Amino acid sequence: LNTNDNQVIVNTLKFADRQKMLTQKMLKEKFLVYTKENAKRNNVKLRGSIILFRNGLNGLMNGDDKRGIAKVTSKPIQQKLKEMQMLYKESEELYIKHNVNFDEIKGLAVLDRKLLDLSIEVVTMIKNTLVY
Repeated sequence: LNTNDNQVIVNTLKFADRQKMLTQKMLKEKFLVYTKENAKRNNVKLRGSIILFRNGLNGLMNGDDKRGIAKVTSKPIQQKLKEMQMLYKESEELYIKHNVNFDEIKGLAVLDRKLLDLSIEVVTMIKNTLVY
């Protein structure tokens, strides 16, 4: 990130912050599908959340002109994004699996907590690059 361009950083920060929200949203939607609470509707919402999460993470890692996301070039932030990507890939199979059992939901909750913590770290790190 170019620390002289706060507007670019602020936009990128919005996407990073959205990643944080999406981790929680995906778990909630998967849990609602698991409990058969409006399963069809929540499954559609979950698929949308997964796409948004994947696109946002890819945009942060590689940049995305269409969405106005600058590629994060800070090596420490890139490392955290790579960790997020690895955790997401580990959990993606369970998110897209049609029928999960209770142990898989618990495992997903553990992975989601780690993903959320990493998201919070990334947001904090990006905030710290703002020039006041």
